[in-house]
Amino acid sequence: MIEPLGRAPIGLEGLESFGRDWRETANELWRARLGWPQTVRRIASGVREATVRRGDAADTARIDLVLLSVDQFDRQAVRSGTEYATHLARVFEAAGDAEWRALALLHAARDRMMQGADDAADALLAWLDHEGEAAHVIDRAWAQAARARVLSLRGEEETGFRLGYEAVALLQGTTPSPERVFAVMNLGVAHQRFGNLRTGEALLADAFDTARMLDMREAFFLLAANVASIQLDLGMVERAQQTLAAVSDIPDRPPERHYHELMMSLALLMGGDIDGARAWFNLAAQAPTGERPPAMLQDSLRIEIALLRAEGRLEEALAVFRQAEATTPAALNHVAHLHLLSEAASLFADLENWEQAYVYERRHREGYRALQHHAARVERFAVQARYDLYRSQVERDFERQRREHAEAARATVQALNDNLSTRLSEIQALQSALQEQVITDPLTLLYNRRFLNEVLPRELERAARDGGSIVVAMLDLDGFKQINDLHGHTMGDQVLRQLAGLLREQTRVSDFCCRYGGEEFCLVLTGLDAEGAESRIKGILDAFGHVELDAQGGRRISELSFSAGVAAYPAHGSHVEALLSLADAALLRAKRAGKRRVYRCDPAIDRPGRPDPHGSSAQL
Repeated sequence: MIEPLGRAPIGLEGLESFGRDWRETANELWRARLGWPQTVRRIASGVREATVRRGDAADTARIDLVLLSVDQFDRQAVRSGTEYATHLARVFEAAGDAEWRALALLHAARDRMMQGADDAADALLAWLDHEGEAAHVIDRAWAQAARARVLSLRGEEETGFRLGYEAVALLQGTTPSPERVFAVMNLGVAHQRFGNLRTGEALLADAFDTARMLDMREAFFLLAANVASIQLDLGMVERAQQTLAAVSDIPDRPPERHYHELMMSLALLMGGDIDGARAWFNLAAQAPTGERPPAMLQDSLRIEIALLRAEGRLEEALAVFRQAEATTPAALNHVAHLHLLSEAASLFADLENWEQAYVYERRHREGYRALQHHAARVERFAVQARYDLYRSQVERDFERQRREHAEAARATVQALNDNLSTRLSEIQALQSALQEQVITDPLTLLYNRRFLNEVLPRELERAARDGGSIVVAMLDLDGFKQINDLHGHTMGDQVLRQLAGLLREQTRVSDFCCRYGGEEFCLVLTGLDAEGAESRIKGILDAFGHVELDAQGGRRISELSFSAGVAAYPAHGSHVEALLSLADAALLRAKRAGKRRVYRCDPAIDRPGRPDPHGSSAQL
């Protein structure tokens, strides 16, 4: 049985010159093939020449299978190796080598998975039921992880996650190995695909830590790119840039470097560095077609659309979107598909095609709601799978030692119950977090209009009951369209985030800051009258005027401002609609009076539904 190396392949280079047991050489190369594929390919090619000179068909067949496996994994594509692997299985059978025959059949079954064949899951199950019984636990777990991936991709998520966690549990009981790294990584990627970002991040970070411990440098690009991808989904842009930069200087650059370059492009774009993002994207675009897995194609098209939008090349972005819409299956990655829909909505808005912008924004919202439900369901599958695994292990131990360790077994069962309770609490926390996402504006991280519509009526009821006061203030950025036109939408987004940050800093815990829509914000200030609120907002306006931002071309954006209108309960109105309308009317007067102003509601002028005496078509 081929044992794990238990270490990085220090001294592996010497295998090709050793005059020793060639079977043992093949065993070590097999165990190293996933962690150090380029090194193993180079060494195995030299070893093969030596076995051919010796004239031993079985020795040569073992090295050929190692090379097939390296090619399958390193290239992420099938190289017509299925038939040859089946031929090698017959060679091993003739030589009486059941162990390597099983490995050849495992390779053939995994080839079926790489081809996307309908019978891939059945082929892997057949291997597990027959050859897998006598195989090393690492190879058995690797086959189980492959079957889990197939089932998850074809919609059988519950079974897929259960098998995936079983595979990881098997590998955690062995010496750390590349198989363990990639089984955990694939489980993390599956969680990311279904929107379970925090769970996925923890798994991917664990896989990367194990790879660093084993010094699997040839896999660092792939692992770092996957970790950065989920960090970007979580909005951790700077951390993602650090993750990617940490491996950028590694001299050996495997095919997975193209995915790393693509994620670096996205990280820089999200950080506002458009030129840097373009440079990295162009590097990634040099990847040969055969080295681009479907997930990379999906991400590449989405990032190219965002990059072209940021560069103002809207028609080109539209052409790329049409290509993405025609070629990218939505089921490949639910989260990435939502990103694509969001990009489409923004793109059509930039093109002033409001009808299509609305269509894609609606699809994005519907997809997001569906993903929230799906994410919670899949997380429950994962929690149940982990619980079932642990429970099964305890039950086996209990049965084996029930007479002499009965009390210890009962304590363990209680610990399991406590663990299940904890995990259920985590699910409830996840659902609360998902609810928080529903009421939060993703750009500014302020509450959104939906939350305002829920909270303002409650606050008015509380004020009426307690005899308190509430102020509603409407704020609108001055000259925001010119900022977008002159400096681009990325800079416009940065201005919105700057104002949002000031609103958070200079309001109290009892107040509510909401993004009302576009460049308009709404504040709900409790326990203040109109005069006090006016003073508070003028202070925010003054602080905003001192903000300076660096723009492209060495230019700076300064003297930012907004206009605001203030209406108070009960002084000006007692209903939600009236207060919002009065605050908006006061805002309109502030705009027409020259902007950079905060106006209180004037009951003589500002009335709900009353036309503005100065006309209603002024340009703001």
